[in-house]
Amino acid sequence: GSKFSALFKQAEKNEAPIGFVVLKPNEEPSGKLLFFTRKGMVKLTDVKEYLLQKSYYQAMKLREGDEIIAIEYLKEKTDLFFVSKKGMCLRCENSIPEQGRVSGGVKGMELDGKDEIVLATQISEGALALLGATTGAFKKVELDKIATISRARKGVKIFDLGDEKFGEQVLKAMIADKKVTIFIKDRINAEYYSTDSYCAIDARTGKGKYLKNVGSCQPAEIYFSKKIDD
Repeated sequence: GSKFSALFKQAEKNEAPIGFVVLKPNEEPSGKLLFFTRKGMVKLTDVKEYLLQKSYYQAMKLREGDEIIAIEYLKEKTDLFFVSKKGMCLRCENSIPEQGRVSGGVKGMELDGKDEIVLATQISEGALALLGATTGAFKKVELDKIATISRARKGVKIFDLGDEKFGEQVLKAMIADKKVTIFIKDRINAEYYSTDSYCAIDARTGKGKYLKNVGSCQPAEIYFSKKIDD
């Protein structure tokens, strides 16, 4: 395979693709796209806005220091769900005003200080979130127990990280609708593998627990990978 920078010469340093859409020959994409950013912005745009005769062009107007972290096709009968690295979350109605291609979107979740979004997605009834933190603790949370409120608010706690002065944070969060493989690299580069089957459901305000087959560790990096259907 080729590097992104080799395929698109205008790509900025460290720029990487967020997602791909596979189309059949002569097929034009349809639907509306939701863009989510690290600083809590969200933008809804018709995919037709991106059918330009150019190989590289602006997808969204971003503020200084912000970046797109996820893009999804708009789904019916869903809510928007955000998780921040400081252990906050927000569930709000999926009713974002549609805007043009180069607009900056609207605020999805209000963030405190240097907080950032680690998960932004659409969720349906019965959704279960899987979260892992620098404390070495992991947890699952039943999202039906989190009330839907207005967007552009700070939301509620979803992970008790202890005293804020210690700087613990949520490293990774995912909707666990399939079996999830968990990979951990700790602060001395030791590596651990597990699955979400070793992670218990916890209250929204709980501290989580160590994975049963891993035990105590101090994650520097956490990766989640969903099982791909056969």
